Amino acid sequence: REFFCDLERLGYAMQLIVSDRDARPKRYRRVCDEISSDRALFSKTGALSLTPEERLKLAQRLTGRFGSVSQRRALCMKLNSLLPNGEDLSPEDDATVEHILPRSIAQGSPWLKDWPNLVERRELADTVGNFCLLTKRDNQKADRMSFHEKRTQFFEDATHGGQFALTRDASKYESWTPQDVKNRTRRLVDLLIKDWKLDLRDG
Repeated sequence: REFFCDLERLGYAMQLIVSDRDARPKRYRRVCDEISSDRALFSKTGALSLTPEERLKLAQRLTGRFGSVSQRRALCMKLNSLLPNGEDLSPEDDATVEHILPRSIAQGSPWLKDWPNLVERRELADTVGNFCLLTKRDNQKADRMSFHEKRTQFFEDATHGGQFALTRDASKYESWTPQDVKNRTRRLVDLLIKDWKLDLRDG
């Protein structure tokens, strides 16, 4: 179990904080080479372990914006498993990332009441606190609905968004303001930091 948990963490780290494509296969080759020896594989300097710098960089990255579709979905699937009564999802499951605050808002939209600042909308729309999961069909329907419409028609319905823990989590909110998104981002990121032991220097 320790191996697979550490391997998952390494996979996310390679995806989120390593931009050098050559560095990724090199790191995985080291893991393969060390698999024959537990002493090497699970050592503080082993390929599976994250350095203090990598831990800090990954923890900081989690609070930022995610423009990549694959990164958003991977993080949402992980978070879905960490929340109370959460479910493990596979890449084949019909689960797509819904931006609760839409990435683009039409003039006159009710969203503008709580989100008048364009810069703030751009900054927070792609953070983990603004994500939930819906089926592809429901995602297309929800699109640019107001928060309360999304919550009542999808998030709270067990046959729609309510089937996902990450979406049930969003349904608990009475409003969807910039502060709500910031607070939720911090709370969800804390779950990842704890699960991946990013708050520890070693481990």
